[in-house]
Amino acid sequence: MTAPVFVVDSLEGVGPGSVVDVEGPEGRHAVSVRRLQPGEEVVITDGRGRGVSGVVVSTSGKDHMAVEARAFPAEPEPSPRITVVQALPKGDRGELAVEMMTETGVDAIVPWQAARCITQWKGDRGQKALAKWRATAREAGKQSRRLRFPEVADAASTRQVAALLAAADFAAVLHSDFEHDSTPSPPPNSPGRARSCWSWDPKEAWPATSWRSSRRRAPSRAYWAPRCCARPPPAPPRRPSCWAAPAAGPEHRGTVMELAQVRLLVSDFAACYRFYADVLGLRPQSGTGEGPYEKFSPHAGSAGIALQDRAMMAGVLAELGVTATGHRSLVVLRVDDLDAYCAQITARGATVLHGPAPMTERMRVAHLKDPEGNVVELQEWLLLRG
Repeated sequence: MTAPVFVVDSLEGVGPGSVVDVEGPEGRHAVSVRRLQPGEEVVITDGRGRGVSGVVVSTSGKDHMAVEARAFPAEPEPSPRITVVQALPKGDRGELAVEMMTETGVDAIVPWQAARCITQWKGDRGQKALAKWRATAREAGKQSRRLRFPEVADAASTRQVAALLAAADFAAVLHSDFEHDSTPSPPPNSPGRARSCWSWDPKEAWPATSWRSSRRRAPSRAYWAPRCCARPPPAPPRRPSCWAAPAAGPEHRGTVMELAQVRLLVSDFAACYRFYADVLGLRPQSGTGEGPYEKFSPHAGSAGIALQDRAMMAGVLAELGVTATGHRSLVVLRVDDLDAYCAQITARGATVLHGPAPMTERMRVAHLKDPEGNVVELQEWLLLRG
């Protein structure tokens, strides 16, 4: 397992033997959520290419960790520099796209406020959405162990995107308008291309008039995105080599439904966060251990689990109440080796209440509870016999 990554504002003046203080939300995540102890290895970065590899020398309070610097990894300026212009999708698909772009090595992300986008970033709502994109890029950079995080620019208009394409050494629009001449998209790191700009246009958000205007201003052309890049995926794999989402057929358009999450309303947010992150080993989306909301994903599959502070939701639906009465949910997780997984989580502090035991001829299960009393079922599907 690689050392966890934490972010500080600056690493100026840090040398061999220096002690770096990690405080605030990053320190709280290290001390109160991950419960790091002296002697454990960590990596600290400023998110701009500089890093420090060291060991924890002490922790204090709930949000302070001191790290002794021992090595100084660095991530140089990228060449070529890849910028992706992402039209604003609906819901949380934009954050999923930002997460995937960060994991696959994109250097800059430009939110595109296209005229045909249903989603519109305006006023405070737009600022909050932009902040979510930037926070997602930061957390995905930490999860993928990057030292240089992608820059997420302010939302750009179509005119501004056209100017960005004009300034690029190589520019391409990944579109699905097959009336235009196009060729399969080439690799962006061809010789001599220091700045590559890719405009993501899966739903023809780029009007034909603007496209013609941009072609007059920039040495760009249209490229057809391969099937693996047909659209931003509703549930991307966590360590992808490309976006692998098949295009929906005409008979399904407008009626596609996806499971977003199972949401648990909890009173002790920090304890439940530690349970799902540290005991069960699920992956938090933002690393916000103090709440009031966090989403978790397994390393495979598309389903997710979310925690939300019960008091926060009670302010929306008063009938829920601040205190829970009875079981309100069941979390189901599928594993490939039930006995081995139960042994692992038992060693990390979990108590298995039932099983592993057969539930049907095709499935074995085990049950346990999280700190709020929510029931968690672990499943192992058996191969069909005969």
